[in-house]
Amino acid sequence: MIQSFEINNFRCFHKTKATGFSRINLFGGKNNAGKTALLEVLLLMGNPSNQTITNILAMRSISPEDMIKYPNNAWNNFFYQQNNTNTISLDFISENKKGNVLIKCDEIVDDFIEFIEKDRNAKDKEILDFAKTLSETDQIKSSLHINSNISLSDRKS
Repeated sequence: MIQSFEINNFRCFHKTKATGFSRINLFGGKNNAGKTALLEVLLLMGNPSNQTITNILAMRSISPEDMIKYPNNAWNNFFYQQNNTNTISLDFISENKKGNVLIKCDEIVDDFIEFIEKDRNAKDKEILDFAKTLSETDQIKSSLHINSNISLSDRKS
């Protein structure tokens, strides 16, 4: 169970902190208030990986064709005010873990291609096809890099 988190530069969250969670929490708000972005943050905190980024893009209906046609839109939409020169920082404390996830945009797409091509158990053929087109196009000029530092908390129960 997450006890607190801090989000910096992710989608609609410039600098956001939240604490005081209980076993059941309810998040509400008007359309386009950031509810889905918050769920994406929680997903990234729980599993900071290229596969999570791929799943988030798929949930947002960003197809491989869209990625080829509008490459910067796919990555830039992860960043506050679409400014991909900033680093996304996600800090959290849970009952037994604390962690920090950093996401940066760079101009190296090879890591993403390599990840997808190595995933022999990929369930989504579109994603594999998309990875192959990345190496054949010069339109894609950026990718996301995820660094995470998650450790067991030294809290005693």
